[in-house]
Amino acid sequence: MKTTTREKLREEYACIVKSFVKNIKGLDTDGIPAPHIPIVGETYDQCAYKMAFVGMETYGWGNIKDFIEIAEKSPHDAVTKYEGWFHAGGMVEHSKNGTFWGFIIAFLAKFYQIDEKLLKSKRDDGTYHEILSSIIWGNSNAIERYHITAQKKGADLYAWKKVKEYSRAFDSINHIISAAHPKVIFLTYKNVDKNYILKDKDVHKEIPETKYVYSNKPDENIDYRYYYLREQQTHVFVVPHPTWIGAYSGIGFSKFIDSLIAAIKKYKIWSRFPLSEDDWKQQEISTSSSLYKYHLIADLASFLIDKDLRMTGEELQALFNKNNIKTSYGTKYSEEGGRGIHRVIKCVWKYFYNKGEQQIALNISRAFVGKNLHYTY
Repeated sequence: MKTTTREKLREEYACIVKSFVKNIKGLDTDGIPAPHIPIVGETYDQCAYKMAFVGMETYGWGNIKDFIEIAEKSPHDAVTKYEGWFHAGGMVEHSKNGTFWGFIIAFLAKFYQIDEKLLKSKRDDGTYHEILSSIIWGNSNAIERYHITAQKKGADLYAWKKVKEYSRAFDSINHIISAAHPKVIFLTYKNVDKNYILKDKDVHKEIPETKYVYSNKPDENIDYRYYYLREQQTHVFVVPHPTWIGAYSGIGFSKFIDSLIAAIKKYKIWSRFPLSEDDWKQQEISTSSSLYKYHLIADLASFLIDKDLRMTGEELQALFNKNNIKTSYGTKYSEEGGRGIHRVIKCVWKYFYNKGEQQIALNISRAFVGKNLHYTY
């Protein structure tokens, strides 16, 4: 059975939980909230467009003593103790104040081209649209600032500082990426600690630029940042808090979200974008399926012809193998450019020719050649 993202998240954070609880043992934790650990939505694994929304911190969370009690018996159970809070109904209820959750729902509605009122509406059977539970929710600070909750509950400042210190092990974007592999992460905290995104190992020591990260300002008129984490193949947008966007920026949710979606398309984060709400779900097409390979070869042929280039069967095999595209037997392709790969190309040519798509067939017949750069059929 395939491991779910929730199970992977449990594994990712369990060791951190175990170490955290051990480190804070003996401290007076009265009044200190439990750490917030990212939560995976119920339909995340089925979603074609995997996204995470990460805030700054919670505003009141669980009791840390309850968290410790569970963690001492099972760190894995402690990871998922509060996941029941994150559900579509809760999102809709909390979106009424128009801030963090309101921004997320407005973004999802516009991205998936569904009316926002419809997205927030309860169905006849009492459920909400699956899109609302297709994301990951996290916070860049596992433990809230002292004055948010702990001070009001009379928590000891020294104890809070120690808990905060040890909680920093949770505070890294890499944990979410490692467990869930979202394509896009929205950090709704403009002043997020840079270490949350980048660790020392990511930074080139000789050159004052990052080694594995591309960064840019996508919109000259709207202030937010973009990072591409090359090693993780993850795109990160750092935006101001939604309260500021909605109430103080003079821009509003709609224009800000339009800019974000334009940037997502500009950077070609996905090869295809949803045309309707029904496109949220991942299509069960394997990268090794015939249909996937047919369209990949067709797209590749079009590109090659546009640039007046040719590709050998050997090069196509290497491309397939590097990207884990398997044969119909589930094995790697030979890298010798033999007759096998040219049979595949011929099948693709025949598929489009018989469909009456002669231009695609012609592109394929022109773009792919044998070892000696001659046409094989």
